[in-house]
Amino acid sequence: MKSQRRIALVWGRKFFFSYGLLSLMAVGLLFFQHLSRPDSTLSMVYLATSFLGHFGLMITLAYFVFYVPLVWISPGYYWSRFWAASIITALVSVVALDAIVVSQFRWHFYELFSFKHNLSFDDILTVAGIKTVFLVTAAIFWIFLFIIGEKLWRHLQRKFSQTTSNWYLYPILGSFFFAMIVHIVADYKGNQNLIAYDDTFAFQVTPTAKKIFSKLGFANEQSTKKDFGHQSFFYPKGKIKCDVTKAKNLVVILVPNWTESQLMSEEESSLLHYASHGQRFALNYVGTENKQEGIFSFFYGLPPFYENGFVSNKIPSVFLETLSHGHITSELLASSDGAEFLSEQIPFSKFESNEALLLGFKNKLSATTEETPFALFNYVRHTDHAEVESAVRSIIEEVVTQKKMKTTNIVIASISSSETKAPLITLFSNREDQVVNHFSQLVDVVPSLMRDQFKCKNSFNDYSLGSNLWENQKRKIMFSGLQENLEILSFDDAKGALTELESQAYLQELKFLSFFYKRSR
Repeated sequence: MKSQRRIALVWGRKFFFSYGLLSLMAVGLLFFQHLSRPDSTLSMVYLATSFLGHFGLMITLAYFVFYVPLVWISPGYYWSRFWAASIITALVSVVALDAIVVSQFRWHFYELFSFKHNLSFDDILTVAGIKTVFLVTAAIFWIFLFIIGEKLWRHLQRKFSQTTSNWYLYPILGSFFFAMIVHIVADYKGNQNLIAYDDTFAFQVTPTAKKIFSKLGFANEQSTKKDFGHQSFFYPKGKIKCDVTKAKNLVVILVPNWTESQLMSEEESSLLHYASHGQRFALNYVGTENKQEGIFSFFYGLPPFYENGFVSNKIPSVFLETLSHGHITSELLASSDGAEFLSEQIPFSKFESNEALLLGFKNKLSATTEETPFALFNYVRHTDHAEVESAVRSIIEEVVTQKKMKTTNIVIASISSSETKAPLITLFSNREDQVVNHFSQLVDVVPSLMRDQFKCKNSFNDYSLGSNLWENQKRKIMFSGLQENLEILSFDDAKGALTELESQAYLQELKFLSFFYKRSR
C-alpha cells in the first residue's frame, strides 16, 4: 500500500507540475488580451513573475490540498488518474471561465455576484455565450487527461530526472513573493501604472499581505485606492474626426442638485418661459446625486461609473480636446465645487458667488470675437430655485444684450439630482420649439453636441456611451452610481418610468458598460 501510494504521489506531482501547470498557464494567457503593454522593465518583470507565481501557487495548492489527501484515501493507480484528471480539469475550467468573463465584462466571475444578488451561474454562462461549449470542452479535456495521462507522464519523465526533487517549487514561490513585494512597494509609492495589473488574475492575496505588512510598518494599507478604475483604458476607440470650421458659439449652464419637480413647481418661472422658446426634454434623467460625478458625466458623455478611473488616471475628455484642437475659445466658470479636476483640460475660473460668476461671464463674453467661435461653461451654485432662476436668466439676458443670441446655442442642464428625472433645456436656433417626450439622459448631451456643433463623423461609441438627444432610441438604459452602488435601469415607455432589468439583460448591459476597458470595439 505504501509503495502504491508513493508511486501515485510521485506520478501526480510530475503530472500536476508539468502538464497541469502548462495547461493552466496556457489558459491563463487569455487574461492578457485586454491588457495594455507594460511601460517599463519593472512592469514586465512584475507581470511575468506574478503570472508564474499566481498559476504556480494555484497548481501547488491543488496538488497538496486536494490530490494528496485523496490519494491517501484511494491510492490505486486508476483512482489517482481519476483524481488528477478531475482536479486539473476543474482548475483549468475555472480559470478559463474566469478569463472569458474578464475578457467580456472586465470583472472576475465571482465579482459579478456583488452587483445583482439573484444572478446565477447559468445566467453568466448564457450571456457569455459559452454554456454548451464550456461544458463539452471540459468533458473532452477530462477524458484526454485520463486516457493520455500515463503517456504524457512517460514522455515528460526525462524532464524530471529526480523523482523526489521539488525544485520547481522554488521558482514558483520566489516569483509569487517577489511580485507581491513589488506590488506592495509600488502601491506604497503610488505607482498607478504598475498596480494596474493587480486585478488581472483571479487569485488575490496582495490585500491580505498589505494588511500584515502595514501592521509591521512596512506598507501603507490605504496608500492607493484599489478599484476597477486602475485597469487599462482603451479610450477613445478611434481617431476623432470633426469639422469645427462652421461651429456655432456655445453657452452651457450647469446646475447641481436640480430636480424636474423644482423646475415645474413654479408656473411663472422664467426658466419655463425659456423652455417654451426652445427644447425641453421632459423625460431626461441623471444617474447621480454627486456633483463631481455629474460634471464628469456631462463633459465625458460617460456614466459616473468611469469617474474614479478616468480622473485618477487623468484621461482627457474627447469633447474638451475637440474644443482645444479646433481653436475654440473656451473656459469653465464655476461658483460651485466639484469641477476642479477639469482645470488641467480647460481654462478654469473659480468664483465665490453666482454674482461674481455672472460678472466674469459678462467680461468673457464681451471679449469674444465674431471670427473665433467660443464655448463658455457656467457651473452655478444652487442653494434654492430662485438663485438658479436668477443666474440662468442673467446669463441668457447677457447673451441677448451683447447681440449674440442668433449665433449661439445654449444648454441648461442639471448635473445631479436627488430624483432620477432632472431638467434639460436647449435653445438651439436650428431646432423647432418643442417638448421632447422621449427618454434622454445627461450622457447624451456631449455626443449630440459633437455631432451637431462640430460635425463629428465618429460613432458615438468611439468616445461616449450616450446617444443622440434628438432621436427616440430603441435602447433606453441608464447607469447610475459607481461600482460599489451601481444600478442599471431600463426606461419603460408604457410606464413612463425607469424599471429594473432581469438578470440576463442586466449582464448584457454590464458587458456594454465595460466597453472602454476592452481593446475591441
